[in-house]
Amino acid sequence: MGHVGVQIAAALGAKVFSTVSSSGEEVIRGYGATPIDYTTTTVAQYMDACTDGEGFDVIYDTVGGSTLDDSFAAARTYGGHVVNCFGWGIHKLAPLSFRAATYSGVFTLLPLLTGKGRAHHGDIL
Repeated sequence: MGHVGVQIAAALGAKVFSTVSSSGEEVIRGYGATPIDYTTTTVAQYMDACTDGEGFDVIYDTVGGSTLDDSFAAARTYGGHVVNCFGWGIHKLAPLSFRAATYSGVFTLLPLLTGKGRAHHGDIL
């Protein structure tokens, strides 16, 4: 799902960054995005490098867990938005609150497994 999101955002003209391990960097470049190696770069480091420390306008997280927590910390202050489709885990929303950012969960697992509501979730995404 992340690859699709990257391609759609790039096709719409967005400046797109994508966290990826070093083995996936060329794929991400091929999709029109700038890769960020999350295995060697901290959230603070890539926020500084990519956004001058301001944070990202929109973050689409397809992993959940600690990656969702990192997404909350990487959202732009005053207007950043995190969208997640796989929000497993226990998360603290304080980083979003301190940034005056927002969060949306679009949980797609059940529609993908059952087929029920799949078109509706496609429209949402």
